[in-house]
Amino acid sequence: MSASPLLREDREGVRWLQLHRPQSAHALDEALHLALQTQLKLASQDPQVQCVVLASTGAKAFCAGADLKEFSELPPQQAALRRRHLLLATLLALMDFPKPLIAQVGGAAVGAGAMLALACDDILAASQARFHFPEISLGMASPMGCLMVEWRAGARVAQTMVQGGQACGAALAHTQGWVKSVQPTEQLAEATEALAVSLSQSKSASAGYATNKAWLHAPWRERLVQAADAATRADVAKYQNGN
Repeated sequence: MSASPLLREDREGVRWLQLHRPQSAHALDEALHLALQTQLKLASQDPQVQCVVLASTGAKAFCAGADLKEFSELPPQQAALRRRHLLLATLLALMDFPKPLIAQVGGAAVGAGAMLALACDDILAASQARFHFPEISLGMASPMGCLMVEWRAGARVAQTMVQGGQACGAALAHTQGWVKSVQPTEQLAEATEALAVSLSQSKSASAGYATNKAWLHAPWRERLVQAADAATRADVAKYQNGN
């Protein structure tokens, strides 16, 4: 029996969800996407859960992005579309989650993995963590990456990271204002827990919080769907041209 790709633990009103595919640096496959979507729905409906932390096991990687080995039996365009539909559903589940949501990023967050973190309300990162969108170096369009970075960090940072393909370390991300706190690796979990417990003891899981969050996210949510459509159109053009 294979291990679950997502581990769950409840402590003091906080639900910890840990990506657990260490053999692939926690790359996102269909099973992990579906587990994330399911657990976020369950946490949103559970009155005992006041805050959720999204993390990963181990310290080397937060998430390596999409598992490109999956769907290898499909034509490349169909495989890319399948992965994009899964990613869009997961990002929307994160954006729609009505309670406080914290990303604990202990290592590299690449492509879709970086988008997971950006979809959370706050990011706490280890000093060794980095965020990277390498798609442009592979000649791939990433409208969804552009949108997620622009949302959290602004258009200039999106230009540098997504169009320029430059990795961003945790310290620089903190200076730019889109990572809340940077901690030594050995102190990251403690800092994350302190913030999560503080939020769980506040009124942040209230109906008012959820209403405000939905209102703030609404225009970006709509644009994310449009970005996914743009990526699909780019794929169609790419494969029609034989690239």
